[in-house]
Amino acid sequence: MRADEGTKTTGDEAAYQTVRAGRYRALNCALLTWKTNRIIGRKDPLEYLKDRVEWADEKTVRRRLDTHLVPFDHLAKASYGNLQGDALKAKLQPEFEAFLLARAKLIEEAAKQLSNGDNISVGSVTKEKSKGTD
Repeated sequence: MRADEGTKTTGDEAAYQTVRAGRYRALNCALLTWKTNRIIGRKDPLEYLKDRVEWADEKTVRRRLDTHLVPFDHLAKASYGNLQGDALKAKLQPEFEAFLLARAKLIEEAAKQLSNGDNISVGSVTKEKSKGTD
């Protein structure tokens, strides 16, 4: 049993509960340095993304996420405003699933290129996906 199983949540936290089950998926993980992981902590991914863009710039953050095959646009366009409870869950779940699907397609493209014996780069993977070759 995971440490967070069986705990009760209330308010907006309950809206995230279903989505959080997916946080343990490999598609929702990226390799980070211990320093970056400490900086992020339990921060909301959207808040972290905004902070990083303000600290560096969008081009730098986009490039860093691209190297992890994380689709920046899926993260950047997400907005939950003042949504709460069921409304928050209704918006969050499909956006999270769309993010995972977009990342899965990028990883699938990388795997295809590697299995063909190609030397791959972030550009070769993202360029193929932007052509719509799925």
